[in-house]
Amino acid sequence: CQRPGDGRATIPMRPDGLNASATLNGGLLALVVEEAALAGAPPGTTLASMAMRYAQPVRVGPAVAEAEVRDGLGDVVVRDAGRADRLAVIATTRSFAATPAPST
Repeated sequence: CQRPGDGRATIPMRPDGLNASATLNGGLLALVVEEAALAGAPPGTTLASMAMRYAQPVRVGPAVAEAEVRDGLGDVVVRDAGRADRLAVIATTRSFAATPAPST
């Protein structure tokens, strides 16, 4: 998985990442959603929750995720770049900024 820019992440199609239907494994789609959400958030942010809706499988790839994050709430869309950017996943994430450790 790579983060090419703010709020974006991509994951290629590789034989070891496919399921029995020869489409990108759903766990890897969750990974690309998480990475895009974190790429669009301030450094040190942690992801608290993620809800995903699968629209279509990623058959050609790469899977490209784009996130828009505001006040810890992220809207993430994953598309199959090799199939004319067909919608694959719609996700919502919730994240929290890192809190400084208490001083002693």
